[in-house]
Amino acid sequence: MTAETSDLLRNAIESIENGVADFTSGQPRRVTSALRNLYAGVLLLFKEKLRRLSPAGSNDILIWVQFEPKLVDGQVRVVGAGKKTVDYREIKDRFTSLELKFDWKRLERLQRMRNSVEHHVPNEPHAVMREALANTFALVAGVLEHHLEVAPAKALDATVWSTMLAEAATQKEIAEQCRASRRDLKNVPSGAEQFVEGMLECPACSSELLRATAADYEQTALSCLACGRVSSLEVVLPKTLERVFAKDFYEAAKEGGEAPIGTCPNCYKLAYSLEEDRCLLCDEDRPYSKCLRCGCGLSLEESDEPMCGYCRHVMSKDD
Repeated sequence: MTAETSDLLRNAIESIENGVADFTSGQPRRVTSALRNLYAGVLLLFKEKLRRLSPAGSNDILIWVQFEPKLVDGQVRVVGAGKKTVDYREIKDRFTSLELKFDWKRLERLQRMRNSVEHHVPNEPHAVMREALANTFALVAGVLEHHLEVAPAKALDATVWSTMLAEAATQKEIAEQCRASRRDLKNVPSGAEQFVEGMLECPACSSELLRATAADYEQTALSCLACGRVSSLEVVLPKTLERVFAKDFYEAAKEGGEAPIGTCPNCYKLAYSLEEDRCLLCDEDRPYSKCLRCGCGLSLEESDEPMCGYCRHVMSKDD
């Protein structure tokens, strides 16, 4: 880094290097500290980008939550105020408003891993850190190169950068082995393939390193190579669908209507795809799709009965 490096960028690099140092220490108790440092370092890189985009004389307005008007040389200017800087959600909103592109899913995964480890001590912390480090490697490289125009190899200590490169390569190989085990599963329900192969996460540590324990979809469990937990598909898949379609669930609850995924009337898990009109977990379809009396389409909640709510009401009055 040069003498002109800002305090924000300097703090970001220091935080990332501290996280890598925690990882290389080999001490399980430093896993949480490592994840905390890595996550904080990446957020600081984003803030540095916003600082650079802030207008001159605005007190780096884009990194502050609050603004206030000030009279400067007879002109009113809006400047940053208060003591609180932007958090993850506010950073994402400002990047979106400024039309700055970034793969936010990576950062969200790092955030989930940090939160998971803070609440659940993993059985194999080194494996969890390896995945987090590889994930951070991609984040750091992307922000430094594409947004800050700084070469990662020059910004970071040489040993730190070589460690991140090595762990990223190892992680990629392990992740591909896990994806292959899920991709080769037999009898996967139509529509479930994309979720099973590429979107599942461990419910304990949020790792993607889930290996299928059997060759058949109905018989397999998922073994996490990061934390050692073995989870059933009936636990992992509904949580994955809930995460992937979180926005759709929110809009359905707010505006009415059905979300694309509902509770299966057969296995009672949140895994029924309205698009496929069958459960992505048990591969069963709904018992009834139309009312036998009036012929109207039945909602998923009504589909375990042969008649719609109105017709059941009419029939009960006739009785």
